Parts: sequence; structure tokens; C-alpha cells
Amino acid sequence: MRFATISVYLSVLTLLIILGSCTPIVIDETGNASIGTIFINEVMAWNTGSAFDDNKATFPDWVEIYNGGNEPIDLSLHYLTDNLKKQKKWQFPSGTVIEPGAYLVFWCDGDNIDNHTNFKLGSEGEEVGIYNSVGMLVDYVEFDAMGRDVSYGRKPDGGDTWLYFDETTAGSANTTQGVTRQVFTPLPLVSLTAGFYNGPQVIRMNVEQATAQIRYTLDGSIPRHNSTLYSGPLTINKTTVLRVRAFANDYLPGETVTRTYLVDENPTLPVVSIVTDPKHFFDQESGIYVKGPNAELVEPYYGANFWEDWERPVNVEFFERDGIEHLNMATGVKVYGGDSVRNAQKSLALYARDKYGSTTINYKFFPHKNIDQFVRIVLRNSGQDWPLTLFRDGLVYKLVEGRMDIDGNDFKPAVLYINGEYYGIQNIREKLDRYYLAVNHGADPDQVDLLVHHSDDVLVSEGDRQEYDNLIAFMETHDLSVPENFQQLGTLMDINEYMNYMIVELYIANADWPAVNIKIWRKRESGARFRWILFDTDFGMGMWASYHRDMMEHATKTDGPVWPNPPWSTYVFRKMLENPGFKTDFIQRFAGHLATTFETQRMLQIVESLHDERLHEMTRTIERWKGSPSNLRGAEFSPFFPADIIEWEGIVDVMRTFATRRWDYMQQHLSAYFNLSGMVPLTFNVAPTDSGLISVNTVSLPSTGITGSWFAGVPVTLTAAPAPGYVFTGWTGLPGEQTVGADGSVSVTFSSAAAVTAVFVAATQ
Repeated sequence: MRFATISVYLSVLTLLIILGSCTPIVIDETGNASIGTIFINEVMAWNTGSAFDDNKATFPDWVEIYNGGNEPIDLSLHYLTDNLKKQKKWQFPSGTVIEPGAYLVFWCDGDNIDNHTNFKLGSEGEEVGIYNSVGMLVDYVEFDAMGRDVSYGRKPDGGDTWLYFDETTAGSANTTQGVTRQVFTPLPLVSLTAGFYNGPQVIRMNVEQATAQIRYTLDGSIPRHNSTLYSGPLTINKTTVLRVRAFANDYLPGETVTRTYLVDENPTLPVVSIVTDPKHFFDQESGIYVKGPNAELVEPYYGANFWEDWERPVNVEFFERDGIEHLNMATGVKVYGGDSVRNAQKSLALYARDKYGSTTINYKFFPHKNIDQFVRIVLRNSGQDWPLTLFRDGLVYKLVEGRMDIDGNDFKPAVLYINGEYYGIQNIREKLDRYYLAVNHGADPDQVDLLVHHSDDVLVSEGDRQEYDNLIAFMETHDLSVPENFQQLGTLMDINEYMNYMIVELYIANADWPAVNIKIWRKRESGARFRWILFDTDFGMGMWASYHRDMMEHATKTDGPVWPNPPWSTYVFRKMLENPGFKTDFIQRFAGHLATTFETQRMLQIVESLHDERLHEMTRTIERWKGSPSNLRGAEFSPFFPADIIEWEGIVDVMRTFATRRWDYMQQHLSAYFNLSGMVPLTFNVAPTDSGLISVNTVSLPSTGITGSWFAGVPVTLTAAPAPGYVFTGWTGLPGEQTVGADGSVSVTFSSAAAVTAVFVAATQ
């Protein structure tokens, strides 16, 4: 570690720089020397939760300037830099005067606004210098890599001795204990592992350093020098969050050990425990979970803290239902969502960042997916479905999961604790951002276009909108009924995935769509096509629109209102339907999903499975939140959280009714819109059993002997796929003579009931 104070004397002909303990000379813009003292007094290059920027409510890195002289100094005549070869990298703002004995903090976050510099500090070490207006170096410090939330500063202020501080003093005198070397105490050893326990538990702690003391907290805050001293076994008889740290003279305290103990809780869902300094969530000035002083008096409380894009440091633990801890790490957290942030129970997004210690959250939350690393995870309060079923959007994903090629965020129910307090059911979801595209599609997260429809505009989340504008321009200037034009359109958008997306949105009767809740994306590479993302379907499955809502009329309206279906929002679908092939495939693919994906008993079974797995926790969640105002003013449901589990069952019944009755209305709406002559029952078999699979307009039939209804007079496309060890030989039961492709596919029109069999034989060796 190296530092220097550089004193500058200016004469008419020469500039003499003298190193040492001399009082520096401050040089004004005229070149006249006057006695004064400006010091870089303290720096922090890895700030995760130590010094807080009140104006932006964030934790940037920072440099503290101290005036050790007897006169005010105009800093606006000086420059701050993190590269001594770039002397004028950032000029102090105009009018910045530092009084004698005063301290000013400048935030190094790259924002270049007010007291925020245009550069960031590197935690791996670098240099910081102050230059005056004539290019003379007034002071500088060069530092090596610094630990998390450790600062490097002078003690006494303006002196020649530099120390490391774990309790930093941005904007005030360096009076806390410092050490000369950056050596950390070891992690304390805690006898009791985190997890679920019944009855009182005894916790013993020790540290493998003879001179070290252990200090701990039970409120979620990081242990400090004045925290409770551990002097013997600790007994707990209720849910407790324990944070432990070792302290020793001439050492910096090491990392904090965090343990969550759920005592006599017996949760029936996985558990997420967030542990953090309470002020990060609940302080009226800086807490992200509260309204704060600037909130409007009426919903949705614009100006409230929870509307701000504020991130706070937390420790996250994850336990599966067996009580075993699978994750314990530091992350950032933000309140997540749009209108639903005003709900009493907030959605939260977890952010893995290098500044917290890891750039990934390493756990396979969704066992059926081959993904065990996430950059961001959402703990969703169920959005607009709060405070209703708390699983409506997740239900929609589970309905289509594995049934069709479609993008959507996975779903896992859990219960949340914040500093040991029960917050009820919150669903673990993938965050639909560039990192989702990376882990699910192998996209370079820095090379994607990710767009969000909002009202009548398209907002750019990542990349730009040029290719999307080209897509819309192509539609506007080409007749899509021409096969060549439609084929070219298929090079710009994934037509198959778009069709699946539309089928789902239409069937679930998502009333908060298509003017909002549209995300589309593509890789920024030659030949990449746009895909649509299914998300935020809380207004579906009977929440706002009933099972008899005609969504074909809704999604093709040419004069709809600004919300939810203005003309621009229905344009793409209307244009696609100009193509006869798309229309035919859409009709019969929809029929295939009516027979399989949306089959009534299957839907009811999924509703019941999601209902049953959260029934126990729902009782407790209701107790936690009932009486909390919701965002559902004017809706047909209660404007408050369900009063009891019986009322919640009634809300779930809305989805049960939707699942039971939607099928009839959907096929009626399709028939009416396309002027069809009804449906015919078709039975599909495979001979011999388990020798292959049948797909109807890309919809894979999950079993043999399945009977469903398809639209009469509209061609269906059948495909036969042999199982390993078999080859396809032909179809039986098709009406008339049919031409079968080399791959076993055939296009056939049915006007009456039929039983069709795909025949396979064992492959010869």
C-alpha cells in the first residue's frame, strides 16, 4: 500500500513539487499560491451496505475530501481522477466550497451528476488524485485490493498514517478503530446448523483465534464492535436469525455468519429466509418496503419508497421442505413489479452481483429444468392475483409446461421470512430479463433485443427496436396471404411459437392484454427471429374476465379502447390471420390443445394439486395479511385479503368453474369467428402400444386411445413418430385416399367421427 501528500509551490518560471509532511499549497486559478490544505482523507472501493448516499438511496463507492486548513477552499477549481495520467477526468461541481475542518463525500458511481463522479473505483485497487486548475497534483492515494465494506483512511484526519477501517466514517472524522494491515479474523464456528427445529435449542460458538471475541445480533443487522458479546451457550425457543462475527485487535472483522432457525414452525413449503439490517427494509427514509415520507396519500401511493428502484444488501437462505439448507449467500434485493408494488405484501427480486461475493445464485430451484445457476430470481407475491389465489399465474405456466414450445418463467411455491418474521406464500420465479434468455436459450446476455409493450409504445429493455420496427414495416407493406411473403415473415419471427403464445392467452381469457404484458425478444445475430414471452397472466382464468369472454373478438378488434385492446395491439394477430395456412393451422392446433393441454379434467387436476400443496400455508398467510388493502377496488372480489380459508376456497372455485366451462365457450367462439360447421370426435391409436407417438398440428398426443374433438371441414396435419426400435408403416382409418409424406405426415379433412391408427413395426436388425 502506498500513499503520498504532494505539496505544490508555484513561481513565475518554475514548478517545484516537494514530497513530505509539509503543508500543501492550494493554487487558485490565477496561479497565485495561498496556504491551505486539501486531503483525500478516506476512500471505499467496495461498498455494499456501509456508507449510504441519501440523495440516491444507494451504496456507491466514495472518496472523502478533508480541509485541514484555516480557510475555505473552492473545490470547483480542482479535479478528481482515478487515473493520474488523466488529470482533468472529473471537475468538482461549480460552487463546491469546503470549509475549514469540513469533510465532503463524493460518490464514485459513474453518474457524473452533482457530487457523483464520472468514474467508479475498482475494488482490486487503483489510484485517486486531486489536481488543481493549473495541472498540479495536490494529493493522491494509491491503494491495493480492499475487502467488502472496508475503507482506507488517514488517522488522524489529514495525517500521514493510513489505516483500514471496518466501521467507516464517510463525511466525518476518522475516529473508529483502524488497523495497519488488511488481515481478517476467521469465521466463527456455530454448533447448530440452520434449519427447522422443534422445541428449545442450544447454540454454542467459538473461533479458531485465541485473541478473538465473538459478537452477535438477533435483529438481522451486521455485528459491530458494540454488538452483544458471546460469553456462553445461547438458548433459543422461537424462530431466530443469528448473525455472528469475530473481532480481534489488529485485525479487521471477517465475514458474517448467518443462520436462520425455524423453531416450532413446521412449514409445508420450501422456505426463503431474507436476513438484513432492518433499516434496509423498514426505515422511513431509506427502507424499500415502506411508504416513506414522500408517498401520496391515496393508492397507489406514488412517491413511496417502494416505487423507487432501490437495491439493498441481504443474506438469503433457501430450505427445501425437509428443512435442509441448500443456499446461504449475500445478494442484493429490490421491490419488484408494477402496479402490484402497492400491495401490502411486496414482490422482491434477488440480484447476484460480484460486489456481494458471487455473480450467480447456484441452486436448481426447478428440478425438471437443466438450470442450476441464476443471476436474478423473483419472489413474487402473485401480482394482480394478490390477495386472491396466490397461484393463478403459476397455474397458467404449469398448464403449458412441456406441452408446447413457448417462453415463460418457471414457478415454485415457497414461504418467505424476513428477519425471522413470517411473510407468507411467495412464489419463486425466473426473472424475465437478458439473463433468463442466456440460461434458457444460450443467448449472449449482452447481445439481445428485449422489448416490452407499454400502452401505445414499445420500450427497449435491452438492445434496440430496429429489427422489431422492420418486422412491423414488413407486415404493413406485404400481403401475408401470399405464400412467399409469409415464408419470408417466418425469417423475422418464430411463427410457431407465436401461435402457441396466442392460443394460451386466448384460452385463459387474459383481460389485461394485449395492450400490456407483452414481451418479445431475439438474439442480435443474423437469422434470429422474435419470440413472445408468456408472463403476468394474473387477469386470466376467471380473475377479471369470465369463462364466457369471447377472446377472438377481443384479440382482433379494430377499434378497441386504449386499454386493454387498442387497434395497434391486435394488429399482428389480425395480419397473421390473413394467411390461409396460418389460419388453418391455428384452428386445428387450438383444437388439439383443447383435447389435451386444456382438457377439463387435466386442468382441474392441476388446480387441485397447486391448491393442496399450499393449503396449510394459506391458512397462516391469511392470518398474516387479512385486512390489508388490496389493489382490486371495483372488482367483483373482496377488496381485502380473504377473511378465512373458506373464503379463499371460494376464490379458488372461480378457477375450478373456469376450467370446467371454458372449453365449450372457446370452441363456440372459434366456430363463430371462422364460420366453422362444428367439431367432430376423433380417436387416435398407436399399434402396437407404445410403438410411437402421434402429433396433430404439432400437438403431441400424450397417450394412445385418446379421443378429442377437431373442427369439421378444416384440414388437420397428422405426424407419426416411431419409438426407438420401431419404424412407421402407415395409417388406418383415414377417409379416402391420402398422400403420406416420407416422414409419415399427412394432411386430411374430416367431416364425421373417425378412429385413426398409426401403425408401426419392429425395425429389422
